[in-house]
Amino acid sequence: MRAPLDQEPDTGFHHYRLNGWAVASDLPLPFLAPGPVTGPLADGAADIRIRVAPVPPPPGDAVPMARAIRLGPDGTGWVETGGKGWIMVPGGREIVVDVRPDMSAAELHTWLCGPALSVLSHHRGCAPLHACVVEIGGAAVALAGHSLAGKSTTAAVLLRRGHGLVTDDQAVIDPDGMTVAAGYPTIKLWGASAAMLGVPIAAEHRVSAGLDKYHLPLPGQFRGRAMPLAAIVVLRPDTDCRAPWIEPVGWPESLPLLHHMVIWPGVAKRLDSGKAGLARMAMVARRVPVVVLHRPDDARQLGTIADMVEGIADPKNGGAGG
Repeated sequence: MRAPLDQEPDTGFHHYRLNGWAVASDLPLPFLAPGPVTGPLADGAADIRIRVAPVPPPPGDAVPMARAIRLGPDGTGWVETGGKGWIMVPGGREIVVDVRPDMSAAELHTWLCGPALSVLSHHRGCAPLHACVVEIGGAAVALAGHSLAGKSTTAAVLLRRGHGLVTDDQAVIDPDGMTVAAGYPTIKLWGASAAMLGVPIAAEHRVSAGLDKYHLPLPGQFRGRAMPLAAIVVLRPDTDCRAPWIEPVGWPESLPLLHHMVIWPGVAKRLDSGKAGLARMAMVARRVPVVVLHRPDDARQLGTIADMVEGIADPKNGGAGG
């Protein structure tokens, strides 16, 4: 059995909170928010157990879902961690880690709270929206979009203005209370974006070897609790526009748009034909304002884009519908 971080797993558990779930881990996970510990925690008392144990290779009939993810016939997920081992997700309560000792804490966070967390969330019926979520004026605004849409860079500009961080990359929305769960106190930034914004980065926080992208810990701005969802802003790069502009999207047009923003949709489709994710997004689309923010490929417009997001969040400006 191999343990990451150049150490053997501790005999006790490390306690964290992630998306509102209590996590008990064999390994220290410094990029997660610590959870309250009221006493010894048995395996069955946590919502999620992260164990270090040997992971068998995926069976021959496991289906490739997306980059790095394979799904077995029973729904078990395997995440191949860039040639450094495997992470297995057998359901919605457990993640099993078997990676090389030279994997850094930052790399482990990338795989655990990226594809592995996505598979686990889908197993729990909590289809995550591909979004970075900031807190503005006491409410959450989800910046949704596909990779390279500018979610984290836009969030970084807003965070430098003093707003709060709710979660990065994956937003788990409670459709009953219409709140966004607190994820983890970091965002990911490309090296070029960090340099442009004057944000210091640490080499040891590189998300993956050879990639100029970094985890940026922001514990002081992390809200650490579920926040009411005020609006969803879908960032859409638009090479034809010279200035950013907002396109309101009403029901029912917002439903396919949000459903298209569910992260790793192939996993959801394989597990339950995507029914849980569709039902969840339908509830969100009916109750939360949705807009598309068309943004040019011009870094000089980031301030204007941040102004627009602040305006969408501010009820005095009419919110997302104003």
